[in-house]
Amino acid sequence: MIMRTRYIATCIVALVTCLLAVPLHAQELDKSTRKEVKSTSKALGKAGWQVFGTTKSIEDALTRHYQVLLQHAGNQPLESSGRSKNLNVAVRRCETDAKARYASMMGSQVEAHTETTIQNTTGSDTQSSSDFSAHSHTSTRQTIKGLTPTVVFYRTLSDGSYEARALYVVEAF
Repeated sequence: MIMRTRYIATCIVALVTCLLAVPLHAQELDKSTRKEVKSTSKALGKAGWQVFGTTKSIEDALTRHYQVLLQHAGNQPLESSGRSKNLNVAVRRCETDAKARYASMMGSQVEAHTETTIQNTTGSDTQSSSDFSAHSHTSTRQTIKGLTPTVVFYRTLSDGSYEARALYVVEAF
């Protein structure tokens, strides 16, 4: 019985420690970024934008996006948009747009890196650079499948259709 009580107490302490540690890892935004978040959220609110799929305020959602961006310092933001008469379809179009933009961006970077590599290599090394290119394309496809937005905004347009915009933090090549 004593062992069981100790085990439960240890689990509770570990759980509380994990719960308390999570907010400590969130990076604090600097003053200029906080001002940018406030002004952007006010502008979005005035234009009729709302956060999709959550009850968070626009300011909270933007703050979370910037925190994710800071946590992954080498990564870059990506924005996509979509329109439709149905809100869910507009969000799906937004995701499709993001995937196409990211694939295009990564394809250009892979081609540029491959060309540079080929110019700097000779003979047998050319095969390894084509292998690199194939590996990069595969890696890009895998990343695209797992692409998830940090925040999705939407608004209703005057004609009753919806416009959605998603913000992503994507891996820089």
